[in-house]
Amino acid sequence: MNEMKVFVQISRARMLHHYYPKIIRCVELLSEEEIWEIEPPFDHSIGGIVEHIRLHIERNIARLDNSEIRFEKGIEKSFDQRRLSKEIFISSINEVFIVLDKKLENSDSGMYDIYHLVEHTGYHVGQIVDRTKRLKGKVFDFVSEGINETNLKEKLKDDFE
Repeated sequence: MNEMKVFVQISRARMLHHYYPKIIRCVELLSEEEIWEIEPPFDHSIGGIVEHIRLHIERNIARLDNSEIRFEKGIEKSFDQRRLSKEIFISSINEVFIVLDKKLENSDSGMYDIYHLVEHTGYHVGQIVDRTKRLKGKVFDFVSEGINETNLKEKLKDDFE
């Protein structure tokens, strides 16, 4: 397998097996009120951050379909407060990650775009986890629960052999 394909598969696995489960675990733990609550000094809710990630993934999916696509404006300030029900909200998260997985499966997208997607998502997942920990007094132990580099490498082992 060539190096770019390896990079895409590692990125895909990180999105699906590291970031996605962390987002879902946090959202499932929160009440609808907590998902959409804006706490000072923050400008947006946990739900708004998740919506920001979802929009960023959707835009990247569009680019995977058409590398020439250009968006008129950025999403730096897009932290939608649609206040979806928890069930619909989780469904929308599931849906975008399923589509992303399918698009990346055979992607030959550029390294820069994929790296930015992974990095941007990771940054915001950290915010979500941190805020959820604070709100719920919950200490997550993702590493011992299998969300770690060793397991990620093991999941990818067959792909690379």
